[in-house]
Amino acid sequence: MATACGHLHVIIVLGILQCGSALKVLLFWAVDGDERTKRTVKKNVAYARSTGGPHCCDVFLAHYAGKRADWGSEWYDSEVADSLEEPGFKFHLMQKAYANATKRWEDAYEFVWALDSDIDFTESQLFTLFEDARQSQASIIGPTFLQKKDFMTYSLLSTGVMRHQSSVQMNHQATLSVLDAATSEEQSAIHILGRPDPRCTYRYTNFVELTAPMLHRSVYSMLLKDCVGCIGQHAEWGLDRIWCRLAETKLEKPNKACAMLDKASVTHLDWKKATVTRQFHEAEVAVRNRYHQFWSSPRSLNCVSPAGSDVVLEKDNHLPR
Repeated sequence: MATACGHLHVIIVLGILQCGSALKVLLFWAVDGDERTKRTVKKNVAYARSTGGPHCCDVFLAHYAGKRADWGSEWYDSEVADSLEEPGFKFHLMQKAYANATKRWEDAYEFVWALDSDIDFTESQLFTLFEDARQSQASIIGPTFLQKKDFMTYSLLSTGVMRHQSSVQMNHQATLSVLDAATSEEQSAIHILGRPDPRCTYRYTNFVELTAPMLHRSVYSMLLKDCVGCIGQHAEWGLDRIWCRLAETKLEKPNKACAMLDKASVTHLDWKKATVTRQFHEAEVAVRNRYHQFWSSPRSLNCVSPAGSDVVLEKDNHLPR
């Protein structure tokens, strides 16, 4: 839908009115060829276009397993702007996509939404999500997660708490000695950071995990090109423990580089596809050693209420019981 705005046009991008030539959103998935992956991604794309219009967004599929042909040529030609086929993990593949792009992402996309294939946003209020993301003026933004099971971020693995049985048995004490023993307060903060806080429209945080972050164009080059050693080739753990403070420093946004959106949640289906290996932990240790000055213990920093006022958060960041 378009209407007049002076001599310019107003273009609706996922529900946000902007004057002039609005930038798109890039929906980026790393995918395999499983039927449920294809079904979920296609459903999300259809919902995004029905909500924001056919030109709201571009789709990039990074096939770490399976092929383009698995998805059906008619749908692919109609819906997918670009793709690659290569083994790897989401941010490693995104790094390659950014480097090989025929057009500068900064000139085309306001946000890159880096989605795991088990994220379902078809019941989400995308208008609210993008409105709150822009209102926060943060550069790395995460929706909060809804799921039937208790929310458990991957980072608990680094404190020796296993999310599920892995094919690799991790030595609990060795892991803790390498990464430093996390306090029970930190474990609790990680556990609930991704859950919606009913007091807040959004929270500024020092941590946004890798599952479904939205990256603003101000950080594309910083994270995908300039940050040497931030993204491992064989595993990418550790990136989300340093990127908030890195962005704060580089962009001069003290305590406001990262945000979690409490009124805009997505459903995490939590398929538990990733097989955790020693390389994940080694990658995290390498990032921490190289960028120790930016390493963060995950917590909320500030809560912005629906009225626009700040809400004082308890020291342990627990939600009200």
